[in-house]
Amino acid sequence: MQQYDVIHNDESRSYWASILVRLKLHQQATTLRKLQHCLHNTNPTDHSHISQIKLIEIDDSIQKIKSLRDKFRKHYVASAKNPNQSTNIYSDYTPRYQIPSLIGTEGVGSAIYFKCYQQFFADEWQFHSRNRRPPRDPVNVVLSLSYTLLQHLCQQAIYSVGFDPYHGLLHSQSYGRQSLACDFVELQRSTIDFWVWELFDQAVLDSADFRISDETRYPCELLKSGRSKFYKAFAAIRPNLTKTALSHAWLWQNRLQRNHCHQDTSSVQPSLSFISHHPEAPPPPL
Repeated sequence: MQQYDVIHNDESRSYWASILVRLKLHQQATTLRKLQHCLHNTNPTDHSHISQIKLIEIDDSIQKIKSLRDKFRKHYVASAKNPNQSTNIYSDYTPRYQIPSLIGTEGVGSAIYFKCYQQFFADEWQFHSRNRRPPRDPVNVVLSLSYTLLQHLCQQAIYSVGFDPYHGLLHSQSYGRQSLACDFVELQRSTIDFWVWELFDQAVLDSADFRISDETRYPCELLKSGRSKFYKAFAAIRPNLTKTALSHAWLWQNRLQRNHCHQDTSSVQPSLSFISHHPEAPPPPL
């Protein structure tokens, strides 16, 4: 019920959606910096496709993404005026953004990110942009498959906590789409992106694992040999993805109970589910 209250209130939905976008932008910048760091610690001949000019462009992209991220730093007006005054997190903070504006900023950040991210892949993979439905190159095939599996893990985590996966914050309600699961996927996309880069950089997947054709329906396909390698590698990271997804779900539940419920102190709000506390493992710092 708290989830539905948040989603159907413009102020509260904007608050949590802006946090989601800020975290995604932060993780994108961190992933690009991590990839750049990996290049500096390896033999330059192994990444001859990365020129000095591209390295400068990577720094510029990281700064642009950080600038977008910093737009969402929140300033609480009430607490600044009177430290003893109780603060309503949904109405007493600035700046506030509408959902379409948040989606637009997230789209701009993703465009900058993928334009930079694609430069870390060799030219043989023909990864020139993020495309899907259907993906047209090997990297996009693996990215789309990985995101789909990650969404399933997020859906399981959401169900286990007691949320409704079909009602999201940043992603609006749409028939058949698990919008909240899509929201939680955003928090681990960068983890998947770095892992996919490792699959190609470390030659876990090679060109023999893909079939590229002129067919409109399946222009690029992951073959049986590639699927075997992919799922074996994914099984190694799945426990960590599952644990993180569950921690994100528990963390949001706890923050809703601490912040959203306390907006009305005249009544005691019930727990979201019959399990009212996170397991002993502490949630990851966000």
